[in-house]
Amino acid sequence: TLSIQEMQDALTNKIFTEYMELLELKISDVEPLFRVLDDDDGRVTIKEFCDGMKHIKGAARSYDAMLLLHEQYQIKALCQ
Repeated sequence: TLSIQEMQDALTNKIFTEYMELLELKISDVEPLFRVLDDDDGRVTIKEFCDGMKHIKGAARSYDAMLLLHEQYQIKALCQ
């Protein structure tokens, strides 16, 4: 599993940044990505990472849509 700090540290890893480029993602801040991938336990498992990356692979629009959807779920949970 990865913590947010470990994912942040991965930004300095050439393999990680090349993988993000292959997915056409320009990640300068991993917090939004981490929030989307995390199931609210503060850690991202390999399964969560792989499943989440499958959904946001491609154009930035997919990533942005995933962020908006995640934030909508959080707001909805606060309202209930």
